[in-house]
Amino acid sequence: PLENMGKLSLLDWVLLGFFVSHIPITILFDSQAILPSHFYPEFAINLLDWYAVEFSDPYMIIPAPSPKWWFLSFVGCEILLQLPFFFVATYGIYTQASWLKAPGIMYGAHVCTTVVPIIVELLKGEFEPGMGPQTEKERWTLVGIYCPYFILPFVFLIKCIQMPTLGMPAATRAETKATQKQAKSKKS
Repeated sequence: PLENMGKLSLLDWVLLGFFVSHIPITILFDSQAILPSHFYPEFAINLLDWYAVEFSDPYMIIPAPSPKWWFLSFVGCEILLQLPFFFVATYGIYTQASWLKAPGIMYGAHVCTTVVPIIVELLKGEFEPGMGPQTEKERWTLVGIYCPYFILPFVFLIKCIQMPTLGMPAATRAETKATQKQAKSKKS
């Protein structure tokens, strides 16, 4: 496995960093939106409280005076579906596993479709003072914080779509593409 380190592209390293860093973020911070506070160390509670106030993040005000159930359902999916996948993706990227294609496509599509409504709500939603962004600067700062959680899963989705199909050797794929090109040129 150490020999794989030289085979990884810059994008692979960025994605590895994303998935590895997302494990403690999900466990220590994001999950606080739905799990009882006694599960967390004091530093994690204090850091999340500071973040929510400093950046006016309406989703991370704990406890939420008026919870956004759609957002809490996204956090539930993050804990139950995405968290286990972070370990799978880390191993799959590191070993350059072709079996990562299908679960990677599912993960990327799922995450992208959950981050879009968060960003739209941040930009267009109306929030009471102290319960969310009040200025354009606060809104765009939050969008900047959430955007990597759209961009990197989207890049990963595209990477997975372009991966070879499991069980189809590279030579066969190349032959298939060459045959398809020949067929197209004959029709022209």
